[in-house]
Amino acid sequence: TVVKYIHDPDFMLNQIPLGSFDIFITQAVLEHFDDVECTFQKVKEKMKPNGVLSNLVDAASHTRYIKDIDPCNLLRYSDTIYNVLKFDGSPNRLRASHYEEIFKILGYDNINIVPNRILDIEYVKGLKEHISAKFKHDDSLNMLSFYLLATN
Repeated sequence: TVVKYIHDPDFMLNQIPLGSFDIFITQAVLEHFDDVECTFQKVKEKMKPNGVLSNLVDAASHTRYIKDIDPCNLLRYSDTIYNVLKFDGSPNRLRASHYEEIFKILGYDNINIVPNRILDIEYVKGLKEHISAKFKHDDSLNMLSFYLLATN
């Protein structure tokens, strides 16, 4: 068996031929994409049929000091405020439920969300009172990081 490994720090999917790989693995990258749907449409085109995706998503705040004190601080702001404060590489704030919905829309199969780091239930309860309205009813708030698994 031959394993061809592609690592592109610039994540230039356009350079990869259609239907050219079997496995797509990322670790703490997806949360930095602004257009996850577009990215995974391209990934789907580049994968062979029945290709496997394994993605570790870090859904926590990435800012020093705050990430340890208030790991979901990035959810406390409205989109307007967050967009004013964000910079290149800022987390996109998507939760596990958002990624799952995107994968369903794109036609991925066997979608599975596997929690990796879980938040304390008391923190999540307190968080729901002080976050942007768009996150208040999200059932995946307790997942600070998770694996997003699927097949093409």
